[in-house]
Amino acid sequence: MGETMQWYIARLEHTKNGDARNDPLTEARRENTYTFPSPAGPQRISNISAAFPRIAKRANVQGARFHDFRHTFCTRHVEGGLDLITLADITGHKTLTMLRVFSHP
Repeated sequence: MGETMQWYIARLEHTKNGDARNDPLTEARRENTYTFPSPAGPQRISNISAAFPRIAKRANVQGARFHDFRHTFCTRHVEGGLDLITLADITGHKTLTMLRVFSHP
């Protein structure tokens, strides 16, 4: 018989549009207790917006903003064939018009 798939979910309580939602996690993200683990020890980075510029500088990445990953996520999933209704549900976009702003296939 087939293997049972185990899903890992991140619960986002405080979102930009005010609606809490569950986001599925990728294989790479599920390996860590925290989505953004701290390199300093077993804690999490509590403010990724503040930490991202330091992380990008250390990685020698210029001109990137943390929010750019949202655009990349949406674009890659559209290119990979994920239907727009499912993608909008995952990302929390309430309209396909807003989802189009974030996807650039």
